Amino acid sequence: MSLSDRILVMYEGEIVGEFDPKKTTVQELGLYMVGAKRDTQKGGEA
Repeated sequence: MSLSDRILVMYEGEIVGEFDPKKTTVQELGLYMVGAKRDTQKGGEA
């Protein structure tokens, strides 16, 4: 988290979220990684 300036999360071969590591938590990223959440705004931050 401290080495990245942005994080893209993929689920089933599709990008489901783009995040600023300073504004998100590991728990939220985990929810996106298991498919529980999706970023509904294309190109926007979740």
